[in-house]
Amino acid sequence: MGRKSNANERRKQILQALYECLSEKGHERVTIKKIAQRAGLPHGVIHYYFTDKDEIIAELVQTLQETYYNQWDKLLSTISGDSKKIPAAIDFLAESMVLDPGLNRVLYNLVQMGFERKPVRDAMKQAYQIYRQQLADLFFKDLLAAEQHASATALLAMVEGLALQWMIEEDIIKPAQIKALLRKVLI
Repeated sequence: MGRKSNANERRKQILQALYECLSEKGHERVTIKKIAQRAGLPHGVIHYYFTDKDEIIAELVQTLQETYYNQWDKLLSTISGDSKKIPAAIDFLAESMVLDPGLNRVLYNLVQMGFERKPVRDAMKQAYQIYRQQLADLFFKDLLAAEQHASATALLAMVEGLALQWMIEEDIIKPAQIKALLRKVLI
């Protein structure tokens, strides 16, 4: 009987280490060596699982998108009726996408890297497309396709703008005010 491969677990370990490095240090200080140290691996091992740093970053983007998509889907699948789904989705957006400083720091680092690196930009573009579609499917499903897209884009910008402001000036807007603002716009 052959030895069981642990490649998937190692890849997840490396992605988690990258997430933690981005959350704590910012992308300017993240190197393959620091990711490996954080993962508790020799830095040469990283290249066995990923060809370069851009591949690790792009996979992190995809993993984050899938994780939050699945959380969103799981939450909404347990609720019947839009009148109950919409407030629950608003709470999810506020709590998971605005009020999580670690995630926000990671996302802003990913956006910055997306400006500089095509593989990261491509991964971010795909993640944003899926995110906008999720928002459109729930909040704007009664609009025409072009209006859905524009409205979902505006909502995504609002959520990210609130996250940015809250991170910079935490005392300027309270979590309850963020939820109330989102409700006012969406309900």
